[in-house]
Amino acid sequence: MKNAEKSKRLRRIRISSFCILPSTFLSPSAFFLSPTLLAQFPSASGNEMVTWLLCAAAAVLIIERSVSFYRTVIRELPEPASTYQLKGDLATRAELREMKTDLMGRIGEVKTEQSAMRIDRQSEKTSHALTEARSYEKIHQRIDQVLAAVSELKGEIKGRESRQP
Repeated sequence: MKNAEKSKRLRRIRISSFCILPSTFLSPSAFFLSPTLLAQFPSASGNEMVTWLLCAAAAVLIIERSVSFYRTVIRELPEPASTYQLKGDLATRAELREMKTDLMGRIGEVKTEQSAMRIDRQSEKTSHALTEARSYEKIHQRIDQVLAAVSELKGEIKGRESRQP
């Protein structure tokens, strides 16, 4: 019986010394290690300390990456209604026929406007060609008048030269 009591007592001491106790001075969620627990840890060598620091840094890095992944990928997924066609959004065949006839009507309007623009362009080309031809005729008429005047002047000059001894 004495051994059983001793073992219970030792268990209580061991459990209480390894406990993480809530701080009464800080918020209820804050915890600190009991001094007896820290006193029982053996002092670490330099290599062991480096190993523990590397493990702690790796754990912090993994946690940070997982949080950033959650924030960027998982949390910001669009709602299915904005990316996928829902069953209620499907158009009926009658609506599709309606949309097709409307689209064909609009295409027909564009084609008629295009043909009207072609006709206007052809008429502009012919009218431009006519005005260009008329301007050429006017220029040629003026050149002919100038040539006639020059030939008259030449005749007069030759007549004066022949009169002078």
